[in-house]
This record gives sequence, structure tokens and C-alpha cells, in this order.
Amino acid sequence: MSDDIASLSSVQMDALREIGNVGAGNSATALSQIINRRIDMDVPRVSIVPLEEVPELVGGPDTMVVGVFLRVYGKAPSNILFLLPRESAFYLVDMLMGKKHGDTQKLDFMDESALMEIGNILSGAYLNALFNFTNISLLPSIPALAMDMAGAILSVVLVQLGQMGDHALVIETEFKTEDDGIKGHFFLVPDPGSLEIIYNLCDNAIKYNKEGGSVEVSVEESDNNVILSVSDTGIGIPLDNQSRVFERFYRVDKSHSKETGGTGLGLSIVKHAVQYLNGKISLESTVGKGTKISVAFRV
Repeated sequence: MSDDIASLSSVQMDALREIGNVGAGNSATALSQIINRRIDMDVPRVSIVPLEEVPELVGGPDTMVVGVFLRVYGKAPSNILFLLPRESAFYLVDMLMGKKHGDTQKLDFMDESALMEIGNILSGAYLNALFNFTNISLLPSIPALAMDMAGAILSVVLVQLGQMGDHALVIETEFKTEDDGIKGHFFLVPDPGSLEIIYNLCDNAIKYNKEGGSVEVSVEESDNNVILSVSDTGIGIPLDNQSRVFERFYRVDKSHSKETGGTGLGLSIVKHAVQYLNGKISLESTVGKGTKISVAFRV
């Protein structure tokens, strides 16, 4: 099982932290407009946590929480879970529905709809930030909501998700209002290989580029497919070698690979991850002009 998020570099973590900061700012602005009150929302921590430790972040597996779950579709399929302690959820409902603090003691249909919309706002803000940084389009599903013990909600979600990595990328958010604070937890759990595909394609394009060259990442929709393409202006791949570049340990230019530290595994890993996610991969290349690799997923 791939567990690529557990081995993210410090540079990659910094990039994700910056994305989270941008998303938090967008979410705070949207919430403030909805309830017509000042709301500050920080991202105090971005970390990678073993899944069995996730319930501890919200007070332990027996803590009563409200959870909003969304599935993310696109080039980097993932899962989003937003958890609020029950009291924080009730207080947020009071704010959203114009009630006095303490009025909400249980959730009715309208209250649940309001909380699911908050999940939409937070997820949309984060995914928009990710798109602005990478041009990778990601689409969230309709949210689902449950109120139960943290351990129970997480176990049900993980069973529904099936196979996935052993760690969660955690973005812990905190809402701040003038009279009280509402603390929530936002979890992003990428599918196995989803981050690996993007990192390896971009890394390969950079390694085999020319000095002063460029790398372009693009996303488009065509015939019910979402297509992610990474193009470079590098050395290109001879036609005779193009059918073998996805083989393990195969390197077109061994001398260049020694200079850049290439092992011949990058594109093989990408192909395996794409196949795991039921996608297709293709290659176009011209010697001296560059290479374009595309991966396509049905939507």
C-alpha cells in the first residue's frame, strides 16, 4: 500500500501549509459574509498523523463530535473530513441560524444542512487554493453529516473508503469570534498514489529539462475524462525508447541520470499509480524539443 504523504519533504510540507493558509483566509471571509459577523480563522498546524491517532486530535475516540465528510474527485482523488466537538457545532449553528448562544441542544434538518454547507465552504476554499497553486481541478461530492463519537465516525469513514494510506494530512483550523472560540479539525486524506503521480511527473520534467527551460502543468475535460498533462522543453525521448520509458529502472540517457540522481523508477511509479486509480497514461515526445505526459481519469 502506498503511503506517499508520510514521506513528504519539508518543501512539500511548506507548500501545503501555504495552501492551507490561503484556504483558511478564503473560508473566514465566506463565513463572515454568511453570518454578518467578524470571524478570523487560523491554520495553526499542518501535520502528518497516523490514522489511529486522529481521534486524539479531537479529544479522544469517545468525544462526541459532528463530522462532515466529502469525497474529492479529479487528478488527486482524496477524502475530506471536517470534525467539530458537539458543543462547538451547536454554537456554530446558533451563529448561522441567528439564535442565542446555547439555544441549540440538538440538530434538526435545517441545522444539519447549515453544517454541511460549512463543510462545503471549507472544502471549496481549500480546493480553490490547491487549484490556484497547481492548476489541478478537484471537485467535491455532496457532503454527508453524522453526530457520534469521534472513533465511531472515523472508523465508518475509513471502512467506506477502503484501501488508503496509513497517515492523514491534517490541517487543524480554529474559528475565532468576539465572544467565544469554535475549534474544528479539517482532515485531508489523499488516495494512495494521488500525490505520487503529480510529484513524480513534475520531478521527471524538471530533471530532464534544459537550462532555462520550462515545465507546464495543465488540466482539461474531454469526453467525460479529466486529463492532467505535464509538458517540458527538455531533451526529448527518441522514438525507439518511448515504448520503454515506463519500465522499471529504464533510463534513456544514463549519463544525464547520474548527474540528476535519476533511478529509472519515476515514470514506472507513475504508471503503477495511474493504473491503481483506473486511469490511462500516454506520452508524446520530440528529441530536442521536449516531452508531454498525460494521465486521464473518467469522471
